Amino acid sequence: MNAPRKVLLAAILVIFATAFSTASDIYIAQNAAGGNTGADCADAHAASWFNSSSNWGSGGSQIGPGTTVHLCGTLNAPITAQGSGSSGSPIVIAFDCPSKGQISMPAIPATGAIVLTGSSYITVDGQSCGVIQSTNNGTASSGYGNSVGSMAIAAMPGTSNIEVKNLTCGPLYIHTPPEVTSFGAPYPVCVSAFGTNFTIDNNTFHDCAWCVWGAVTANLSMYNNTIYNFDHGLGMGLAQASGIAGPVYFYNNNLSNATTWDTGSAGQYHHDGVHLWAYCADNTSFCPGTYWNNVYIYNNYFHGNWGPTNTTAQIFLEENHHNYWIFNNLADCSQSMCSSVFEVNSGTNVSVLNNTILANNTMQISASLLVAGPSLVVQNNVDSTSNAELNDIPGTNVGGEATTISALSNNVYMSGGSNAFVWHTTFLPFSQFSTWEATSGETASVSATSSTLTADLALQSGSPAIGAGANLHSMCSGQPNPGLGALCFDYNGNARPTSAAWDAGAISFNAASQPAPPTGLAAVVQ
Repeated sequence: MNAPRKVLLAAILVIFATAFSTASDIYIAQNAAGGNTGADCADAHAASWFNSSSNWGSGGSQIGPGTTVHLCGTLNAPITAQGSGSSGSPIVIAFDCPSKGQISMPAIPATGAIVLTGSSYITVDGQSCGVIQSTNNGTASSGYGNSVGSMAIAAMPGTSNIEVKNLTCGPLYIHTPPEVTSFGAPYPVCVSAFGTNFTIDNNTFHDCAWCVWGAVTANLSMYNNTIYNFDHGLGMGLAQASGIAGPVYFYNNNLSNATTWDTGSAGQYHHDGVHLWAYCADNTSFCPGTYWNNVYIYNNYFHGNWGPTNTTAQIFLEENHHNYWIFNNLADCSQSMCSSVFEVNSGTNVSVLNNTILANNTMQISASLLVAGPSLVVQNNVDSTSNAELNDIPGTNVGGEATTISALSNNVYMSGGSNAFVWHTTFLPFSQFSTWEATSGETASVSATSSTLTADLALQSGSPAIGAGANLHSMCSGQPNPGLGALCFDYNGNARPTSAAWDAGAISFNAASQPAPPTGLAAVVQ
């Protein structure tokens, strides 16, 4: 082939490729600007352009795999995805920081501000500046003009491969206790997540009820989020005759202040940091073939005011759970009543390991560990100053399976109450720890009459929890991280010994350098 023909062919190929490739960057504003080319915020397309299916596809000026859609300035109406990205080339919806990109209106609608339903391979990136908020939505008696169960990001059934990151969602609704809302739980919602393969990371969610809600049946990761003024941090359930959901990774999240969603005796909202359940199709009956499997809940910090009456638990596993690992969590109940802290109903092969729980008096926690189900493992936990430290392990659980213990050892109980230990129908006060050991079979554990935890939930010098833990290195060594491999490190990321005894609790003791308190609290009570 001669040189001119080669040049001609190359030019044709370039033209052909250009004709069937999507734009790499498109800018959107509420209204068209400048030349309406979408080349930058000064020449942005209107939001209605984004909402038109004719502008989605494989054309050179269309939204398709690999396109980043920049949201410019304030959008005051919803946007709806009309297509999907692809594996390795997601469509990114990015909030433009120089123009203070946000979606803001008096009341975000219940149908969603960003609607992704039916789409796949889409990333919503707040870029640490983006906000979705309602500006006049809340309790009428507190002066708000709207009462809408808002939803920020709607990804209803049929959606997959979605990531939401670096975004501030809230306020969606300013709730003043004890209001009973007209719309009820789970609304308002920051992210509705129904489908498969969801990642929710590095966000701030606040003044939402069920901040993340749905049913991700395969591969949910939720990490590095700050959540406050909420009712549920994560609430997800299954209602089907059979089906297995998982894995789930919920880690490095900071959750505080649920009391803003108190509804008193009406009980319209019940506060949980994490709430998972699995029932039959009627959403009430037990189906042994429907359950959550391979769930990792670790390195989370639960704190602040959870309210006097409406809290269920920081971690509430309501029904039908298999193969769970709950470890390295900090639960600080020193500001308010926490009710149960970790509640597991019908859990098979559930391991509760190296967690730390603190209250100021025994009235602040009704039950620290409320567990039921076959093959339970409870080891290396530090539980300080709750009424019931290990509570209510019944003979059978809701599914009719006998409760059995695979390992109950190396826990450190501090300053418990009058019903500190409950085994089946035997209630024992804290002073009868030796009777508890004989009744339950617990071994190598410690009972201390006073708390040796600092206000930051670290171990004080001389604490009986130092060196009291079982070495679980064989359990976590070689395991994935994220996942069970994180157990080989404490809450602060310090490696635990490979062969020597571990410290009990989430934070290992280091005499030379005491661990700093958790950072990035951002707790605000409205």
